[in-house]
Amino acid sequence: MSKLVLGIDPGIGRVGYAVLERVDAVNQKLITFGCLTTPTKTPVSDRLFVLQKKLEEVISKYKPSLMVIEKLF
Repeated sequence: MSKLVLGIDPGIGRVGYAVLERVDAVNQKLITFGCLTTPTKTPVSDRLFVLQKKLEEVISKYKPSLMVIEKLF
């Protein structure tokens, strides 16, 4: 059974994402990817709100069953 996985590369100015279809234990298929950006001179709270809304759009469109987030260093 295949499932969609949403991968997130977090940030405030830019958030990278990719949606993959997990076909089986070793095979994946790239569905889409992108970079969400926010204006640099905007307050952090507003930037986080924009990112939330953009990520909600991606989640609503693809309906992933799993999400993974890269750990910040």
